[in-house]
Amino acid sequence: SAGGRSPSRTSAGPNSSGARPSGRSPWPGGARGEVEAGGATGGPCRTGIGSAARWTGSSPRRGTDQQRAEAELAEASGQERDGAEALDTIEAELAELERRRAVAEQDLSRAKLVRRAAERAVTVARRRAGEVEAAVEALAAEEGAADSGGGAAD
Repeated sequence: SAGGRSPSRTSAGPNSSGARPSGRSPWPGGARGEVEAGGATGGPCRTGIGSAARWTGSSPRRGTDQQRAEAELAEASGQERDGAEALDTIEAELAELERRRAVAEQDLSRAKLVRRAAERAVTVARRRAGEVEAAVEALAAEEGAADSGGGAAD
């Protein structure tokens, strides 16, 4: 046999267990059926996976599987809503931070302009102080020259 399998297993198709629809469907509209252990003949499964299967209309497991799937859907939907809310909150915070950054950049620009104006004012004041000092020295030099050159007048 190919791959160490028996011929019946290599030719086994999806319905090799003998499963057949019973005519009853648990789905709305009758589109699908549920599988129950026992097979059409009630014998063992030929696939070696487990018991043979046969279609039936009800199963206790179907209800728990459906409830579990619905709970997972509800949880996933809740997580999606929570994620969307968190994203909205973060985007609002980001917009506020961007607004605050723009205000801070304007404040910084104004502060730089004020500093540059103050530097220019200091430069002008130093220049004037130097001019006044030079004028005072020139006046003192003139007075000193006038006192020494004119003799003692008393």
